[in-house]
Amino acid sequence: MKTLKSHRYLVRALASAMALAALTTCLLPKAMAGDFTYITNSSNITITGYSGSGGTVTIPSDVDGVPVTGIGANVFAANAAITKVIIPAGVTNIGDGAFLNCPNLTSATVPGNVNYDSNLTGFYFFQVVFGQSPITNLTIAAGSPFITHDAFFSATNLTSITIPNSVQTIGPQAFF
Repeated sequence: MKTLKSHRYLVRALASAMALAALTTCLLPKAMAGDFTYITNSSNITITGYSGSGGTVTIPSDVDGVPVTGIGANVFAANAAITKVIIPAGVTNIGDGAFLNCPNLTSATVPGNVNYDSNLTGFYFFQVVFGQSPITNLTIAAGSPFITHDAFFSATNLTSITIPNSVQTIGPQAFF
């Protein structure tokens, strides 16, 4: 009798856990597009995972017409296969450490108008997002209207920077 009661509680607990997992999946639908996993709220997409082979990684500007506006925290962190990343101007939020410690990442195209998880709206963007990645070539994405202050603070390996005509304002100490 005691074993049957324990079994019933276990079955109920498992059923509750499965229902909670299904509910969570409904609230934040996860999907795949090429090498990327993402979540969406139907009006924008955040990249949450990457399963590609590396080399040049191009973040899509949209998936089936829904704009990609974010990259989650640590999505590409410590990925030794990535050598170049291209992030379109429509991406306005990048999670802390998204490209942290990618030892072969030497080239990046990034929006100049990005917020990141630290909520400092661009302060130390490069250090927080790309910290310890040896980027030497940086291109600000076409369509970026500005580069925030201190955005590329401590980007000591940079030897080449390309800024598009769309950038009208460069904040103080942007490349300090």
